[in-house]
Amino acid sequence: MPIEAPLLNTPRLVRAGQSHGLWSGESLKQWTHSLAQSSGRPQRDWVSQAGHQLARLSLALHPHAQRIWVCCGPGANGLDGWHAASALKAMGKTVLISATHSPPDELKAMAAHCITALPQDWDLAIDALYGIGLSRRITAEDQVLAWLSHLHHASGPMLHADVPSGLCPSTGTWLGPEVPFGLGPRYTLAMLGMSMGLWTHQGRDVAGQVWLSESSLPCPTRADAELVHATQLPPRAHDSHKGRNGHVIVVGGQEGMQGAALLAARSALTHGAGVVHWHAP
Repeated sequence: MPIEAPLLNTPRLVRAGQSHGLWSGESLKQWTHSLAQSSGRPQRDWVSQAGHQLARLSLALHPHAQRIWVCCGPGANGLDGWHAASALKAMGKTVLISATHSPPDELKAMAAHCITALPQDWDLAIDALYGIGLSRRITAEDQVLAWLSHLHHASGPMLHADVPSGLCPSTGTWLGPEVPFGLGPRYTLAMLGMSMGLWTHQGRDVAGQVWLSESSLPCPTRADAELVHATQLPPRAHDSHKGRNGHVIVVGGQEGMQGAALLAARSALTHGAGVVHWHAP
């Protein structure tokens, strides 16, 4: 029987000095759909490999973890979580599963590990609740609110699948009840590609250390943005002057509302623009 090629590459840490494409949440959804069609492989293969990547990375980061709480939401992100829990169980770990939906047919036996109460102790948590699928604020009516609050107030390590649940994948805006700053070790495993939200607004504080498991198949579309570190920018000549280093025009800021335009102008100067003109009404 032929061995099928892996769909996802081994995770690697995203380090300073590396350039990477960034995608919006919608672009990543389209990419996922396109790959599922072009690869000829069923969704089960994709989520199974994603789950195994989550399980392996979690134990590579915290090899002594024995009790692992896995939170599974709706959609593909939740399926990743179910497969991660199954892989961890096969590795001899004790898994505690909080899930919004029943497991897929091939993992029905994992339902025996579901819990209804919030766990009081665990060594590691895996967040597979929303991923790139969240586009609205989480409210008190959401079933997962208590789980998210419990997760984010814990001091133990946590690994997020694709995007921390509660973070907008496109803008980096926190859509949860409160921003979880300054707690235990946080990691994010982005699969296929990285969302822009991991590197913008509140994303940098929430995502923690970012790992990337890229697709073994080429991306069908161009990235929406590029992550470039300062070390990759070309050095300037010693006799360089403002006229050689770009001209930025900021338009906006009516009376009493100049703050955003002023911040944009200052940011352009800080990031190397030679000349910045601000046009306000």
